[in-house]
Amino acid sequence: MNLIEIKNVSFSYNDELVLKNINLTIKKNDYLAVIGPNGGGKSTFVKLILGFIKPTKGSIKLHTQKLGYVPQYTNFSLDIPITVLDVVLQGRIKKYKFFYNEEDKKEVYEKLKLVKMYEYKDKKISELSGGQRQRVLIARAMVSNPDVLILDEPTSAIDPQGQKEIYDILKSLNITKIMISHDLNFLLEGVNKVAWISKTLVLHDAPDLHLHRKDGHFCEIDFINEVHKCKVSND
Repeated sequence: MNLIEIKNVSFSYNDELVLKNINLTIKKNDYLAVIGPNGGGKSTFVKLILGFIKPTKGSIKLHTQKLGYVPQYTNFSLDIPITVLDVVLQGRIKKYKFFYNEEDKKEVYEKLKLVKMYEYKDKKISELSGGQRQRVLIARAMVSNPDVLILDEPTSAIDPQGQKEIYDILKSLNITKIMISHDLNFLLEGVNKVAWISKTLVLHDAPDLHLHRKDGHFCEIDFINEVHKCKVSND
């Protein structure tokens, strides 16, 4: 089942071409990793899917309106005494709804358990580590039960152990996922599609991780070289 269809999409900002002729279909239960250089258009790609901006050319068809979004790392003000529970409850806010009920709290507790943060529900968000805060933001995005979860660099500025915990949680979620990240070591464990975006898009299906490991470690350079070969052959 196709959830998102992107056809011949280009985007320009102030006459500068940011994305060119992007074509991609995202199916139910896909786990898409979006990689590429800084300034290559990855965040613009996500904003287009979310509808924050419109394509200059082409079309994006969403066969679901239930999208969950985890933005890049957010610094919470230490002056605001908001708890973990309060943050995740924000994900249940709907138009013309100004209060929470028991069903909302039940969903919040379930999602906090899913990201292993239930025991912290009454703690102030400012008291948590960076990795813990990101797990709370994932719970907030998941509490509306979206069909697609979109994450933009959710592990930036987080220590390696925190990164691993987040990626392990994401692998366990039975949901379509689109993940922007520069951290290929963790990211490629479990994905079934990899999109390299640098103005244009090159798609790899189900990468064979064994081809990119040397002495048990991921070889990012070899993988990137393979992507570039694919790009040249497609040009």
